[in-house]
Amino acid sequence: PDLFEALLGHSVSGSQVGPAVAVASLALLGGNLLATGRWVTFLVFLSAYVASAIYELHIVAMALTTFMGALFALTLWTGAASLKWLATEAVLVLVALVVVTVVVQLTQEDPGGHVLVP
Repeated sequence: PDLFEALLGHSVSGSQVGPAVAVASLALLGGNLLATGRWVTFLVFLSAYVASAIYELHIVAMALTTFMGALFALTLWTGAASLKWLATEAVLVLVALVVVTVVVQLTQEDPGGHVLVP
């Protein structure tokens, strides 16, 4: 069994893996800001991501992700990563994946619900 099947109890199709990886990556980058105590920076990035999603400014989202990646690399480079930091990162990524999975499961339409039974 793969990782998703072990965590979720069912297999995940290839079309669901891409969004899961994207969510996990953003949770890792955003979690870095929370784990290092940069709450204001996290809120600024969160607000900018929401604005870029509303106005469909994909280039802004890409730039934000790149900058967050640089902050993540800086955390690793300066040695600010610790066991507590790693545990915080792991919990945030796992929570983000669980939340997205639950939301997708709750919003997924039941194809059998549209069948008219005589």
